[in-house]
Amino acid sequence: MAADLNLSIFPTRSREGIQLHEAIRKLAQDLGYVLNNISSDPTPVEYANACQNADVVVLDATIEPKGQHNYHIAYPTPLDHVLVVSRTHLPLNFYGVRDVAVERQSGGLFGMSRETLIRGTPFYPDHLSNTDILRWLALQLEDLHDKGKRPSNQYGVIGSTFRRYEAIFGFSRHTATRKRKDFY
Repeated sequence: MAADLNLSIFPTRSREGIQLHEAIRKLAQDLGYVLNNISSDPTPVEYANACQNADVVVLDATIEPKGQHNYHIAYPTPLDHVLVVSRTHLPLNFYGVRDVAVERQSGGLFGMSRETLIRGTPFYPDHLSNTDILRWLALQLEDLHDKGKRPSNQYGVIGSTFRRYEAIFGFSRHTATRKRKDFY
């Protein structure tokens, strides 16, 4: 397992958001993450810095009353290490790259394993509980922790931008710099 991975959490300020934040902190510490300090009223700059420089970012994008939600700081960030969670459905233009996880359980019918798809955000008009979100987050955080730190060239503004294009389009920096004749 990788050492010294850091995690930034951007919770909502509702009662459920605060409870989820505490549960995420405990889960992250149990998995060996180092938690970054984020102010109780984060700014768009803090969120952007976390997306560019943290090993993992968890954004609670639950639709909450004004003053309790995170929509004033967040913009869609299709980055593999930014985990978007929500108790309510999300707008169509707001999403995360990691959406579905497979939870495997053994000992089902005739000793066969059972696989369940779980999500970090619900479909309209459904809702998720904090427990549902934590099940999904545990799988995602374990996977990211097992992968270890991102290469140093994937941090900062330029590195995270290339990482975003890899996640969206499935190509790497190496592919983007190949000579044109390689594509014909």
